[in-house]
Amino acid sequence: MEPFARQTVNASAIARDTAVGRTTVESHLSILEGLVASHLRAWIDDTGRDARLRWGRTPGGSEVELVGYGKGVFAAIDVKCTRTVRSEDLRGLRAFREVRPEAKPGLLHRGRDRSVRDGVLLVPCGEFLRGVLPGAPPLGTA
Repeated sequence: MEPFARQTVNASAIARDTAVGRTTVESHLSILEGLVASHLRAWIDDTGRDARLRWGRTPGGSEVELVGYGKGVFAAIDVKCTRTVRSEDLRGLRAFREVRPEAKPGLLHRGRDRSVRDGVLLVPCGEFLRGVLPGAPPLGTA
């Protein structure tokens, strides 16, 4: 697994994305992923947990945006820039869970409803970001 490198976002990065043909949705997704990663890194630092945050890929090539792991922590998190979560949006997390069943899978989305689908916790990004507080587990689960 490679370290998650997209931590900061600025106007020049968005302009560069647009110049190389990335769509607005892709640019927004990059921003959202960076924001989630920054919040999680701050949570790890603030809580003093011995945890790491990485980007993940299964041996079969499925990707997961963020994998948090360490003492008492093992979660796979995907971020989607969609209001409606489709079954194919869960593909990476399902594949990751097959390889690492002990990981808690979560998908952050731009919708309004929190739910569980196929064993994956679906959480609105806004709710997630407001809930990343020192001493509290980020996905609302231990």
